[in-house]
Amino acid sequence: MEQLLEKLKPFILSPDDKIKLKDNNFNHETDFISNISFDKDSKKEINKNENLLKSGLYFWVFIINGIEYKLYIGSAGSGISRRLCDYLKNEFQPSSANDYKIHFFNDYFFYEFAIKLSYKVYFSFYENYFTEKDSLNMTLFNWETQLRNNIKPVIFDNTHHFKGEIKKEIENSFKTTYSNYFKKIIF
Repeated sequence: MEQLLEKLKPFILSPDDKIKLKDNNFNHETDFISNISFDKDSKKEINKNENLLKSGLYFWVFIINGIEYKLYIGSAGSGISRRLCDYLKNEFQPSSANDYKIHFFNDYFFYEFAIKLSYKVYFSFYENYFTEKDSLNMTLFNWETQLRNNIKPVIFDNTHHFKGEIKKEIENSFKTTYSNYFKKIIF
């Protein structure tokens, strides 16, 4: 466990990170949902929070021994609650495998280290409205990218980290899956 915690040190949510979050309109004291798990109760809690129907950014942290670690930053143009519930789906969706990354992370810690993680999600709302959805999404994307580059969570930027051998592994996995599917359909 000590070795794992040592490896995780760069991902501790530091006082400097909290200042960066505050500069991006995250209210660390009030704008969060804690004790998130992959069950229906968490989805109910998220869906009853009317503020989460707004567009904005969300920031996942995982907690070990009371310490918050930076996990993932994302954006939602059509409501934060919908995106959070996408991540909490209990059934893997092949058409949107990327939405399952929090599940994969959770499973990795549980099966590799026998640690049951708890989660918290902070959020910040994008209060300016645009007449064109593309303008809003592009602005959210830029805001998300800037914050992700400053905070550097565990799950960083897929295009940046998924290069070379890892990219090829993912490609081969999808290729095998689709090839097997086509075999079943055609033969």
